[in-house]
Amino acid sequence: MSRGPARIGEPGEPGEPVEVPFRGLRRNARALGGGLILLLAIAFLLPDLTPPPTQPAAVELLRGEIIEFLPTGADGTGPDVRLLVTAGPRSGETLDGFLQGPSGDEDLPRYKVGDEVVITASQESGGSVITVGDLYRIPVLAVLLGIFALAVTVVGGWRGVRSLIALALTFAVLIKVVVPLILAGRDPVWVAILAATGVTIASFLLTEGFRAQTLAATAGTFASLALVAGLAIMFDELARFTQFRGSEDATFLQAVGLPNIDIGGLLLAG
Repeated sequence: MSRGPARIGEPGEPGEPVEVPFRGLRRNARALGGGLILLLAIAFLLPDLTPPPTQPAAVELLRGEIIEFLPTGADGTGPDVRLLVTAGPRSGETLDGFLQGPSGDEDLPRYKVGDEVVITASQESGGSVITVGDLYRIPVLAVLLGIFALAVTVVGGWRGVRSLIALALTFAVLIKVVVPLILAGRDPVWVAILAATGVTIASFLLTEGFRAQTLAATAGTFASLALVAGLAIMFDELARFTQFRGSEDATFLQAVGLPNIDIGGLLLAG
């Protein structure tokens, strides 16, 4: 005759698991707590690893709002928009500039009065040139991110929440560790391998817990990353590519005062 679920302290039938209330809840709470502590430590306690600039920035990015469209005049060379800076040390300033987009004058977004925009202030020999680089899309993307997080939580439950923390941890490592170390001139390949391994370990522990399968998966991932990196380096040497690999990014990095970054290593790291 079958019985109901066994209570704590009572043995069940042979082969039947004994239900332990709240065990899963405690495990999830420990994983979430550990993940949040690690995320906060990386985001707020890790010192800034970005090297100091070697020369003044040629381009200053500001956030502002379009308050008026201006007539460009007969020759069409004057400023065509008036802007109000809304954030940063220059907040409250009114600037006259030129409407552009991510592709320059070729493809302008549908600007209108009241739009929040990204303002680019370029320092040139004749003074500062003010242009509108693009729409400021952070609020819209934040709404999309919130919908995505809600959907993952509803569908995945506690595992979905742990996965979101692992994703946030990945972004924190990229922003606070990977990019600053590459800007400081470290080998991009090794930075990528070590960062990916660390993020993989943390993500597996968050989503799967500490067990033998997690350790095996982590070791396999690290071995795969090391193998891919080794093959990339070997065939890069055999193919005898030039230092810049034909990349336009090298010219841009030199223009903004970062000539020491290993462009080839950055390509391999990617």
